[in-house]
Amino acid sequence: MLDENICIVVIRSLPPSYEHEFAHNSEAIWDDENTSILCDIFADEVLKGNRENTHLSKTGYKNVIQRFKDRTGIQYNKRQFKNKWDKLKGEYNVWKKLANKQTGIGWDAGKKILKCQRVGGSKCQK
Repeated sequence: MLDENICIVVIRSLPPSYEHEFAHNSEAIWDDENTSILCDIFADEVLKGNRENTHLSKTGYKNVIQRFKDRTGIQYNKRQFKNKWDKLKGEYNVWKKLANKQTGIGWDAGKKILKCQRVGGSKCQK
């Protein structure tokens, strides 16, 4: 069994820039408002060129951590943001599959809501 005091010593021995990697290992809570804020920050970091392949760069995640904390007062670590990125990406891929088929489901960008249209006389369910 690992002694808790050893972990504290190791973390305190790291340079300050790495502390966020180990801080706040509790489960992240993502309500609609925080998810929306995070999506805005993610999109901005991608537009700034802070994306390497399928995920943000080290600089991108560092910026996300700080900007999210500045806007919400909540400190999450890189792993928590990466997990949320992966989950959002999966949900987006499902959305694209649904939107590209004739399901009657669509997106109203102006109102930022789902819209449902009748397809072939069938009724849409809410």
